[in-house]
Amino acid sequence: MHSVKKLFYLLLLPLFSFSTQAQYKVLFIGNSYTFGRNHSETVEESVPEIFQALATAGGQVTPTVSMRAVSSKDFEYHYNNSQTQIAAEAWTHVILQNQSTQATHRHRFGRTL
Repeated sequence: MHSVKKLFYLLLLPLFSFSTQAQYKVLFIGNSYTFGRNHSETVEESVPEIFQALATAGGQVTPTVSMRAVSSKDFEYHYNNSQTQIAAEAWTHVILQNQSTQATHRHRFGRTL
């Protein structure tokens, strides 16, 4: 009798896994490279929009995405000014983009200029 119950539950398990697919909540924090440029209302060009479109095209559940992007800002700026967005959701993933030129003009050969 117990083995019949176990078999019954094992057969039902796949049904539950299909109905409770994981919902990803992704926060993108960055600069102008993150929000991109949109010259046409029909073109998706921000990194979150492209990410969402790729996930959907790949047959995944459409992820919830949000973006906090300010031109020419670095991690310190976002740490000091993005706490509201960070605390707004229980994010499953956070994508960070530092100031796009910071790595090239702050340090050279291991020394601070």
